[in-house]
Order: sequence, then C-alpha cells, then structure tokens
Amino acid sequence: MEFKEVLKKDLDKKEIAIGSRSGRNGIYKIDLNNISSVVITGETGAGKSVLIRQMLKQFDDNYTFEELSYVIIDTSGVELLEYKDNNKTLLSAYNDLDESQELLFKVSEEIDRRKHDILLEYSEISIDDYNENNKKNIPYLVVVVDDNQSLLNKEDVSSMVNKIIDKLDVRLNVFFILATNNVYNEMFENYKDKANNIRIAFDHAEPEAADLAGMPFAEDLELKKILIYDVNGFKEFNRFDLIEDNI
Repeated sequence: MEFKEVLKKDLDKKEIAIGSRSGRNGIYKIDLNNISSVVITGETGAGKSVLIRQMLKQFDDNYTFEELSYVIIDTSGVELLEYKDNNKTLLSAYNDLDESQELLFKVSEEIDRRKHDILLEYSEISIDDYNENNKKNIPYLVVVVDDNQSLLNKEDVSSMVNKIIDKLDVRLNVFFILATNNVYNEMFENYKDKANNIRIAFDHAEPEAADLAGMPFAEDLELKKILIYDVNGFKEFNRFDLIEDNI
C-alpha cells in the first residue's frame, strides 16, 4: 500500500498507521489511547527512520501547533533534519550525544511534572481531562530517539531511557519512539514485559540479538515486510511504500 493512500484513510486522531496486510482490517494502527511507546529495531539502512517520518507525518496532519510538541533526538544528524525547523519541534539534538542525554533528562522531568504537578495536584484522571476541565492546553508530547551512533551504549543513557519507559502512562499524553540497531542493550530485556508498548522489527543480523530484544529472528524477512509485536503476539505486515512528496 502506498503511504499517500494511508493518509486518505478515515483514522481516529489518536490512531497512527504503521503497516498493512490483506483483509478487511488490513491496516495496523497504533492506538494512542492504549500505547505509550514503540521500539523499532533493525540494521542500519533497514528503514527505521523512514517509518518514523511516516509516523510524524500523521502526527503533523492530526494535531495543530497548539496541540502537539516534538522532542527530536537524531544522532545521525541527517535522518530527521527536516524537523529541526518544524514549528511543532520544542527541543531537538542532532549529532550530539551529550545534548541528546540532556534532552532525555528534560523529558523525564516533564513526565514527572505531568504526573505529580498536574494530575495528582489537581486530582485529574488524564491530561485530556485536565485540559478540558481547566481550559488549559498541555500539548501532546511526542519524543523521538533515532539512534545511529550507539547512544544507548552509554550506561547512564540506557538507564534514563529505561526510567522514561517505566514512567510512561497513556494518561500523560507522552508518546515515546525509539529506533536503534543496538538490540544487544540490556534495556530490551525489561521492555519485553511492558504491556503499553509495541515493538517493530525490520531485520536482525544474529539470532541472539533478536532473542535479547524479545523479537523473532528476522534475518530472512522480506525487504518490504516488518514484524510487529503487541499483546497479541507477533504478526507480519507490509511496509508502506515511500512517497517522498507526502513525507
């Protein structure tokens, strides 16, 4: 399926399409009401950044400037460069591991602020409820970490990412996207057991890496296929064709 066809679908505001397959329910959609993070694994050049850009395009279309903010961490410095000047980008770091680490710390602080200073302080169920009941506009926060320089190899960084994922709650309106080829990192061992996440595999060079990430061995996965893991297990989907004019 071409990506431009996906954009024509009548999806809910909190649904992000990431893959397709034949049948009546052919599009796999991330339901942001139930999912707060996604980890994308695969070799360099497999298409992880392309998928991120397709996801961000849908966020761009679904939310206004007032409703959404991005935090973009792109360790390659080029894959998500077009979002550096995006009016929804609140903070960004490109090709700077130290600055990337600092942004992750700020994200962790913002999650704490939303939980403790807003929801608990005002006895609200969710950020959506807080916004509606108090005529406020705390924006949906989409955090993207596209790691091509082994950012996760830094022990304090992987620990920070673990803490962020542990604290994520769909009620906080924070969505975390992590793309990496570093599937050996021990953080994936903890990530496997979290219910509010989705894992996407493009390919893996070695079975041991796939096993550690809690992913099936995908060495023979066809070029235009991805494996998606959720609470229902693993399923194979087609990747959307890249249409540059729409991304």
